[in-house]
Formats: sequence, structure tokens, C-alpha cells
Amino acid sequence: VEFALVLPFLILLLLGVMEVGFAFYDYIALATANREGIRLASRGRFTDDAVAGLVVSSSGLVERPDGSFEPNMKLLGNDANLGVIITHISVSPDGDLLSVSTFVSGTITGNDGETRLITPQDTELTEDKLDELIQNSLRATSQVNTYREAMSYDTINNELVVLETFLAHRLLTPAIGDVNSTITLYFQSVMRVMRDSRDAVQ
Repeated sequence: VEFALVLPFLILLLLGVMEVGFAFYDYIALATANREGIRLASRGRFTDDAVAGLVVSSSGLVERPDGSFEPNMKLLGNDANLGVIITHISVSPDGDLLSVSTFVSGTITGNDGETRLITPQDTELTEDKLDELIQNSLRATSQVNTYREAMSYDTINNELVVLETFLAHRLLTPAIGDVNSTITLYFQSVMRVMRDSRDAVQ
């Protein structure tokens, strides 16, 4: 009788541990793919499409029932589960915002649980966060320009790239009546763009 009373709680605990474990696994995969993408974007000479493609290829592979393999994360298609937003920010040495451009690709799960194409409005980069990024980067820009002036080079603007990734993680224990219950995992990375001697590709 005691075991029968405790069993439902044990099952809930086991399911909860499994759910958190699988969600954490997907989050680590998302973080790894995001970091690979931001490192490529920070080189300043690759297209945003190439960066988004690297995020997909860095997410790992899953085996299909027929023995073939496919990316763990997909931007488009029937099983699309990944959304990517890349924001380029240009700031003058004095801290004035010069330009902001945004690239989007993939899908996102809305509040209604339906999958749709991602849009620039889905970004979590608010004005306050943008101001914080600019202020945090001014010191680095000042140090770089001090060095450049000492070498008789022109000063440069501060260029930042922000990579946001959204992954629809399907729950193992969906809500009652909804077999496709998902939660959205989010990861953001920011890096300064360090251009090399080659021509930049925008």
C-alpha cells in the first residue's frame, strides 16, 4: 500500500529528471553551435548565410530510422526547429550608434505553440541591452584606437556582431492533449568584429 502511494511521485520524479536531462543536452548543443557561428561571424568576411549554415552543421547529427543521418537542428523544412538572428552593430569611437542591420533565418515557436518563420521582431536584444553592449565595448575600442594612433594609423569604428539562436525543444512528457508541446531554448553570443587583411564580405 505504501509503495502504491509513493509510486506516482517516483514516476513524476523520474520523468522530470529525464526531461531536464534531455533539455540540458539540447541546450549544450545549441550553445556549442552558437559559439561556432559567432566565431565565424567575428572574422568579418563571411556572409550571414554562411554563419547560419555553420550553426546548423555544428549542431550534430541524428540517425533516422532508415539509417541515414540529418542535422540535429534545421532552419527550414517539415521538422524545422531552429531560428537564427544575426545583428551587426557599428559604433563610432565616441560611442555614437552608426548603424544596426539584422539578418534572420529559420523558424520559431510562437506563444500559441505554432511554428512560424522567425522575424527581426523576435529578437531579445532590447534597447537597454544594446546600450549596455555599446558602453561595454567602448573601452576596448579606445585601447585599440590608442594603439593605432601610436602607429600612425587611422582610428576605426567599433563593430559588434550578436548571434541569437532559438531552438524548439520537444518535450518528452507533453501537456495533456498536446503531443507536440515544446519549449524554446535561447542562447546569445556577442563578439567584436576583427577584420583581417582580406576583403570583407557583407
